[in-house]
Amino acid sequence: MLGGLLADAIIGHYFRSIRNHFAVGGRVRRKLLVIACVIGALAWPTVATADAAAPGVWPLGRVTEFATAGGTPEASIMVGRSPTGMVMAPNGDFIYVQNFESDTITQIPAAGRSGPIRTLHVNGQPTAMAITPNSQILYVGMEYGSGSAYGGQVVAIRTSNFTRIRAIPVANPQQIVVAPAGKLAYVLGMGPFPEAVTPIVTATNRARSPIILSRSVYESAGLVMTPNGRYLYVVSTVSVVRTNNPSEAGRVTPIQLPGGRVLKPIPVGRYPASIVAMPGSRMVYVSSWAGVTPIRTATNTATRAINVGLWPGGMVVTPNGKTLYVSNAAGDVYPISTADNEAGSPIFFGDAVAPLNSAGSLSVTPNGQTVYVAIGPTGSPGIIMPIATATNSLGNPIDVSPDPISVVVAPNGKTAYALDRVSNSG
Repeated sequence: MLGGLLADAIIGHYFRSIRNHFAVGGRVRRKLLVIACVIGALAWPTVATADAAAPGVWPLGRVTEFATAGGTPEASIMVGRSPTGMVMAPNGDFIYVQNFESDTITQIPAAGRSGPIRTLHVNGQPTAMAITPNSQILYVGMEYGSGSAYGGQVVAIRTSNFTRIRAIPVANPQQIVVAPAGKLAYVLGMGPFPEAVTPIVTATNRARSPIILSRSVYESAGLVMTPNGRYLYVVSTVSVVRTNNPSEAGRVTPIQLPGGRVLKPIPVGRYPASIVAMPGSRMVYVSSWAGVTPIRTATNTATRAINVGLWPGGMVVTPNGKTLYVSNAAGDVYPISTADNEAGSPIFFGDAVAPLNSAGSLSVTPNGQTVYVAIGPTGSPGIIMPIATATNSLGNPIDVSPDPISVVVAPNGKTAYALDRVSNSG
């Protein structure tokens, strides 16, 4: 969750780095424009937080439902102001959207399911969501809120009637994952308060003692659990608020489960942005300024970083685990073969459009045949671009609202949903 904390600190350095790597030309100037848009998008939620007291200023968002067969938009649903995330229930019944500036969660019936669109006020600005494997409990992390710890809490919501069960004090929650067995949820606090992961027992919705990672200058940027439930991996970056040394590398800290033993941190590149785990739990991958760093889970050691262009960010791995797709700040998507950790030829999106470079901006169908990419705000209408994984060729663009930030695909693979931060009527 680099956001505005890093934008001011890195923008000058990053533009100087670009000049060192590329000759100045038409394509490079377009790349610079794309990167400026990406950095502005990263800083946008921080600006919104600072001016949250101004009601009605922040635009309404929108969810666009489209068929994966042909990409035809089939429904458009207005949600709250400044939505920042979307998740789908594992059973495919509902989509949930967190509306940061409305202090609400929107529950939307998925395709083929009847029922009203419902909104729940959560008494704080939602920052993270996760759902138990049985789809019965939605956990929402929030900044602020009454009874919060260090400005944060997690609210447990019963999905069957969309009502709150309990508010659980947790310091500054930024990401939540639920173990495959569904017995524990893990909440990542941004730090440095200190930097910690808090387990929540799903049967009682009560927190256990936090797992402390660091009391120093690091703050959390991402969290992933291996599909076998044996490890949590926490990505951290040096807090620009706490240090003036931007040369410090990021790191990944393994947490052994179920006991919560913190293992030796693994150095990765500067300013890590995203982390994903392989379906077979053999590897995790971290994107940063250095490229994409593979980490072997058996030994918790990193191998050489894979070069995938300027500042890689969003990533998604195909269900068979054979290919990792990575977007970068230059406006390209690279396929990486996980068999040998070699990058293939970049997939170009043209001069007018560029992928959004953040977690959640890429999604893959359950059969692994199509990757969907959210196209960022480069002056063009908002679109979702499909990539056929068999050939890595682009399909026809799918029209959505101006500022798509994430895509999810239904478990049955027939329908997908794009979340737009700014609707046409916002």
